[in-house]
Amino acid sequence: MSTYEQTGAPSGLPGEISLFRAITQNIPGAAVFVVDQDFRYLLAGGDGLKEAGMTAADFEGRFLVNVVPGELLSTYLGGYTAIFAGETFVREHPVGARFYRTRGRLIKGTNGTRDVALAVSYDITDELKVAEIGQFDR
Repeated sequence: MSTYEQTGAPSGLPGEISLFRAITQNIPGAAVFVVDQDFRYLLAGGDGLKEAGMTAADFEGRFLVNVVPGELLSTYLGGYTAIFAGETFVREHPVGARFYRTRGRLIKGTNGTRDVALAVSYDITDELKVAEIGQFDR
């Protein structure tokens, strides 16, 4: 069984990279990000990423500082730092004209691989609009 570290990639990711890639690319309605301890995106994917007009290539292999807009960088770094300190986080934040709820937690490394941070974002723009006007579909 081949782990991510054994493929020669610079950072470890627990488990089979192909499985993690398939999961990130197929999470319905969400954008999924896996970040290493150097704050580099290892994986990115999901319907939410596509819907926001972005691709995995916009993130994978790149550092947060090179991807995240300056005004949001300290928030993102704070969230990922908290994850690596053993905490989880939930935050709501804008990206362009849309609003997202992001949840983050640690994925513990196995078989000598490093711990990584997982963040999953869902678009909550419509949910917020419904709550604002007080109408719900039943």
